[in-house]
Amino acid sequence: METQESLKLSFVCVDTETTGLDESAEIIEIGMVKVIDGVVADRYAQLIRPYRPIPEEITQLTGIDNDMVENQPHWRDVESAILDFIGDFTLVAHNVSFDRGMIENHIGRALPNAWLDTHDVAKIFMPSLTSYKLISIAGALQIAESGFHRAVNDAEITAQVLLSLTKKACELDPFTLQKIIAVFEGETNGLVAWLTAVQRYSVAHASIGKTYQISNHYIDMLSKTITDHHLSLAQAYKTLPAFKKLVDSDKYFLEIVSLAAKIEGLIRQSGVHAA
Repeated sequence: METQESLKLSFVCVDTETTGLDESAEIIEIGMVKVIDGVVADRYAQLIRPYRPIPEEITQLTGIDNDMVENQPHWRDVESAILDFIGDFTLVAHNVSFDRGMIENHIGRALPNAWLDTHDVAKIFMPSLTSYKLISIAGALQIAESGFHRAVNDAEITAQVLLSLTKKACELDPFTLQKIIAVFEGETNGLVAWLTAVQRYSVAHASIGKTYQISNHYIDMLSKTITDHHLSLAQAYKTLPAFKKLVDSDKYFLEIVSLAAKIEGLIRQSGVHAA
């Protein structure tokens, strides 16, 4: 699926199923989906034979049992193919720390690739959700379920989630995106790089003053009537979490963020400075 009127990203989504959650757990399945220019271009799915039996509770969760992996290769036998598929693409996962930790533990070193977590992206652009599980985000975005807790299915859903959230983010104006980037400045993961790419797209394509039904007339009025209230609103935006407590829906939240960012931009243009 290709996003329309949004940034055409290239990345690899990764998901693993494992024998447990601790560091000694083994990967029993890996699924990857490669997206090039916003379109799913390739998939990789592989069951992996662990050195210890799969616990019953893992079989109940994933549907993968010991018989299914009995004649499958061990990790060392497929590691090269996995790394070839990954290449130098940005890696995307839902709750990156788990999948990244498992993969890097198995290969015995840190991967040089940037990582992006769809959990983090969803919390920024869908702040009113009560759950940030992959199934909850996919449901809110009306992404069809294709079977959770199997690696390649989860990787596919994660890819569609990121494409949908990218389209959502590209609807914002550059002022808003720049302020969001500032909140996460200094992060070493792929989030800032993704936000920056979205912001650059927005600079090239956005129609400032139309975002979320804020009219050009209203923006023009604000540029001529800069008051202490506007200054306070602009300053308040710097404490992003405060806005989340004031609103009930994603759309209204983003309208406030967008308006505050535009006001601050107009203030800068006017030469007026807050105390």
